[in-house]
Amino acid sequence: MKQIKNSLRAVDKIFASVGSWVTSKTTDYTTEKRPDNSRQKLLVDCTYLYSTNINTGIQRVVRNIIRNLEPYTAKKNIELCPVALINGTLIKLDTAQIILFQKQTTWHALATRIKRKIQLYFRSFMPTEKLYQGDIVLMLDSSWYLPVWSSLHYAKTRGAKIIAVTYDLIPISHPQFCDDRLQEVFDRWYRDSLPYFDGYLSISKSVMYDLKAYLKNQNVPIYRYQFDSFQLGSNFKQE
Repeated sequence: MKQIKNSLRAVDKIFASVGSWVTSKTTDYTTEKRPDNSRQKLLVDCTYLYSTNINTGIQRVVRNIIRNLEPYTAKKNIELCPVALINGTLIKLDTAQIILFQKQTTWHALATRIKRKIQLYFRSFMPTEKLYQGDIVLMLDSSWYLPVWSSLHYAKTRGAKIIAVTYDLIPISHPQFCDDRLQEVFDRWYRDSLPYFDGYLSISKSVMYDLKAYLKNQNVPIYRYQFDSFQLGSNFKQE
């Protein structure tokens, strides 16, 4: 099973590389101020959740945060946009499909995954979300295996702020409890994130301190980044 997953990830990277090259030919990478009639956007990464339609761990957290962000963003006149980061673009997703989880049979779930991946791939070649200076991209979902960097490059050059959520550093601090190579994947993800991210938001102060210590040990000038934390609540209700 691991070999199959690794093979699929390798194929995904190849398609992403080709797709990103194609979209880069027509993408406007200039920083642009937001028009007066346009609201600030909070674009929340839901790529893995939408692509896999699973409801475990981080994906359950993503659903709950999206659900609870809606009243806040509406009050602040901010446009909440769940998005998928595909081929150098940010594709707006249906909020209802993110919030609500429908349990499926194994084969139905597999068919849904394949269908959504194909749809997202081809949607990336159509007009997608246009970003302006001051928009915010929140990397809330699991993204360490996904080719998201070309999309974040687009967001960065357009003037958006990019914030990552750190849930824990167990793959780095206790790799013996994780899948093979996950430590390497996490190390690479944090290293690759440095040119793009403006800050790191952790789910507790303890995780924030661990992250700062880890980055310091990697000789990262952490003064360049913002660090903060929030308290992650519990919700065992299934919908």
